[in-house]
Amino acid sequence: MARAQGATVSAALLIDGEPAQALVKAAQDRSADLIVMGAVHDRSLAGRLLGTTAEEVTKKATCDVLIVRPVDPVDELEVPEDVSPS
Repeated sequence: MARAQGATVSAALLIDGEPAQALVKAAQDRSADLIVMGAVHDRSLAGRLLGTTAEEVTKKATCDVLIVRPVDPVDELEVPEDVSPS
């Protein structure tokens, strides 16, 4: 989808280091306009005191950051159906 709109896409990177710093540096090295990353809510004491990787990236990144949170799985789905005579 991004390529179809003319955007450059980096498929995969393997970088050593602290995750937030590595993501920010990779984006800066590539002159990225946007970082898209997943995030989960860390309810642990360490997560609340130290913050999350996504939070740190949003503070340090020089480009926009889009955080995508997981969606709860759907157990049941109702689909309306028209069963009236035609």
